[in-house]
Amino acid sequence: MASIYKRGGKKNRKGPYYVQYFDENGRRRTVKGCTDREATEALARKLEADAMLRRKGVIDPKADRYSATELKPLKDHLQDYYASLLAKGNTQKYAEMVRVRVENLLKQHRATYLSELTASDVQQAISELRGVGLSLQTCNHYLRAIKQFSRWLWRDGRVREDALAHLSGYNVKLDPRHQRRALTEKEFSSLVQTAEIGPVVMDMSGPDRAMLYQLTVGTAFRVGELRSLIPESFDLDAEQPTVTVEAGYSKRRRRDVQPIRHDLAQLLRAWLNGREPGKPVFKMPEKLSKMVRADLEAAGIPYRDSAGRVADFHALRHTAGTLLK
Repeated sequence: MASIYKRGGKKNRKGPYYVQYFDENGRRRTVKGCTDREATEALARKLEADAMLRRKGVIDPKADRYSATELKPLKDHLQDYYASLLAKGNTQKYAEMVRVRVENLLKQHRATYLSELTASDVQQAISELRGVGLSLQTCNHYLRAIKQFSRWLWRDGRVREDALAHLSGYNVKLDPRHQRRALTEKEFSSLVQTAEIGPVVMDMSGPDRAMLYQLTVGTAFRVGELRSLIPESFDLDAEQPTVTVEAGYSKRRRRDVQPIRHDLAQLLRAWLNGREPGKPVFKMPEKLSKMVRADLEAAGIPYRDSAGRVADFHALRHTAGTLLK
């Protein structure tokens, strides 16, 4: 049975009553009631009845949790998601990038609470971003970020279903503004040789740029994965030389061990000699496209071909797919 009392006893005539009862899990709970005893007794009866219905499964405990999370602003849920990304071992840069993209979309369609996170509103928000000049590829990045957030809300028990599960991305082939092309073997060789003997560009030396290009083609690693590499990432003396990207930096969120050719391992062995342990082997600028364009121009390689396709840094991953076949 629930008990009703006033703190301070009879001296506290104007103060509220309190109800003490046992919840569905047998834990003692104390709830503040009213100054009117009859109203507080009615509250006590309801608390006991609800506890009994939860024990018998008539009231779903999840419904209480959903009600509580619905009152929590989306920005607070997003901050929790950001913390969970960091807790899973993702880099701060990646977690911040995802958080900002989701935050921008929520602001775009003025969503404040979970009930306002709908597929139609997200589609409209992305359409508006598309309307101000964002590429289909960039729109896909935004869509992917908010779908990840929605899926996390569902898996974490904050919503009954993933409201954005059925949304699909754009076909980037329909957006010809930034189609990439692979370099030919002759072009790639010229790019590496030009960089090797070239001057410092954007605080990165010629030999470092040449090795970066060769490692990119030799592994098809992404920019973030290349930035994460330290001397300990390389196992060059094994029967099969490898380069390892830790899970927090891999796009697939798992530890990737990439085999490399023996000739590339030989080049890396000499280049890595004397590198400080635990420190990134590449000091890469933020705007890699400008750096690559400088080397392309010096090598006499057109940045954009007759079909409008470009040869930027990311195009080196396309080059990897053709030269390694």
